[in-house]
Amino acid sequence: MANSINKDLTTLIEAEVISIQTAAKIQDFYKLRTGHSQNRLVIIFGILGALLMGLGIILIIAHNWDEL
Repeated sequence: MANSINKDLTTLIEAEVISIQTAAKIQDFYKLRTGHSQNRLVIIFGILGALLMGLGIILIIAHNWDEL
């Protein structure tokens, strides 16, 4: 995705639609944006994994409650 954005920005600069400074700001924006979405995904999967493990432990304890 970043590669296609760079190609598009280069084309826009050559066509004098945007300036080099504007292209740099757009690149910075997309660099910051992609970092956050990946972090959110890792956090969501981490929470789901912790919940599943916690529920599994509770089920094991509940199943063996009479023997404990």
